[in-house]
Amino acid sequence: MSFDRSDFDALNKEREKQRLEQLAPQLRLMQQAAILAELLPGVPAWDVFLSYIQGAVETTRAQAATLEAVLKAADLLDPQRLLEAKVSLLRCHERIAAWEAVIQLPKDLINQGDQAESLVSRMEKGATK
Repeated sequence: MSFDRSDFDALNKEREKQRLEQLAPQLRLMQQAAILAELLPGVPAWDVFLSYIQGAVETTRAQAATLEAVLKAADLLDPQRLLEAKVSLLRCHERIAAWEAVIQLPKDLINQGDQAESLVSRMEKGATK
């Protein structure tokens, strides 16, 4: 028995169909999350929450700038203080990244919901064939 291009294409289509069927529940949850995320910007509590997060980001950026200045100082010779400053600076950058991810969460959920919708529609088109 030989395995030619048409067999290969058919096998790939079947695998893609199975993969999409397995992902269907997750994709539908992503679609629902996107719908909820679209409603968030109009909720006053969300806006207050974002203002707190933005304040934390700005405060942490100021701390990071201070730590960067400490690290550039010529009189910082103590290896322990140098290490502590480096670790603190890394933690500041990590906190900023986490808070920015929270701020972007609704937008990311909406984008993923759109992608999920596209995959679900592909899956449903494939099921009707």
